Amino acid sequence: MMNVFGLLELKTPIEIDPKRCINTLKATDDCQICYNICPTKAINLKSLLIDTSSCTLCGACSSICPTQSIKLHIDHVSFITSLEQEQMSVG
Repeated sequence: MMNVFGLLELKTPIEIDPKRCINTLKATDDCQICYNICPTKAINLKSLLIDTSSCTLCGACSSICPTQSIKLHIDHVSFITSLEQEQMSVG
C-alpha cells in the first residue's frame, strides 16, 4: 500500500516513546519542535501518534527531538527490495 507521496506504507515505521517525550514528562505540550519541523504535520501532540498515511518518513522529527523519543524504524534493504518488486510487477 502506498501513501499520498508514493511511498510504501509500513505498519509502524515511526513511533513516539511517551516515556521519553518532554510533553509527557512535564505534563505539558510546550515542546512542539517535532510538529513544527514536520512538513505534513503528521504528528499529533495530544495523542503522541503519527499519522503514517501522511508521514513521508523524512526523519526530520526524529533527528531534531531533544529527548530522542521519536524513532524511525526502516529496514532499508527490505524497503528497497519491496519497491523494486513492486516496480517489476507494474512495469
